[in-house]
Amino acid sequence: MNNDIKLATCPCSWGVWYPEDKEQPSWSKFLDEAKEVGHSVIELGPYGYLPTEIDRLKEELYLRDMSVCSTAHMSDLIVPDALLRIREDIDKVCPLLVELGAEYFVFMDGDELYPHPMDRNLNLSQWQHVISVINESAKIVKEEYGLEYAFHPHVSTCIENEHQIIRLLNDTPSEYVNLCFDTGHHLYTGGIPEDFIKNYGSRINYYHLKDMSRYVLDKVKQEKLSDNDAFEMGVMVPLGMGNVDFKSVKEAINATGFHGYAVIEQDIYPDREGLAKTYARKNLDFALTMGLGNK
Repeated sequence: MNNDIKLATCPCSWGVWYPEDKEQPSWSKFLDEAKEVGHSVIELGPYGYLPTEIDRLKEELYLRDMSVCSTAHMSDLIVPDALLRIREDIDKVCPLLVELGAEYFVFMDGDELYPHPMDRNLNLSQWQHVISVINESAKIVKEEYGLEYAFHPHVSTCIENEHQIIRLLNDTPSEYVNLCFDTGHHLYTGGIPEDFIKNYGSRINYYHLKDMSRYVLDKVKQEKLSDNDAFEMGVMVPLGMGNVDFKSVKEAINATGFHGYAVIEQDIYPDREGLAKTYARKNLDFALTMGLGNK
């Protein structure tokens, strides 16, 4: 077991993608079940899902002996006023993170403005705009709030595949911008997670441990379905049940000397069959057995 890596969980593993949604469990159920499973560290999830009044949130976490490592925040990068919008979000979210003793701010591009996969291949002007927004927002996060910025490449966005991720790394300074590396998303978009970690591990400061089923993905491609269809069909499966080679991933992470957080994540939406807690327990047991981190 790698004692330098702290395992955590997040609301999306309970089917939480939005601040409010009738398909989602209550925030208290998420916290209670995460604790029951064995987790002591969480991400906050979308702003507004958990209580945003700091004393209330601190009390709820204290009652469960839990702490917060980050939040995973999504906002559109390609819109003209992207930096203004993200600045407003940062000024709401980051004070909470600081008060809670969190260390990271995880950010990902919005995934609803690219109706066709070709729309994700930005022209030079669009790319320069996106990079400028990332660099400026990361600087705000680091210099004004003292948090580490971790950019999360994400399916259905303008920075999803390995080529785009490497371009991002080449165009951003490591003192401000590093990666939240998601093993499932990377495999989904055609990359080999362990190889990327070997080559670019020095720019990864945060992990999302996720598994992906090539069987489901192949079916999605054969039927020409969308990424949203893939997620609703359960393309992201419990750890060890898909095609991510976690033995090789662990070896690659250990070789980089990484120490920090690895958030066990399984994208479920909605959790109509009530399997989130069962999956979360299996995922944590798998991660511990594999020596991917500790509780």
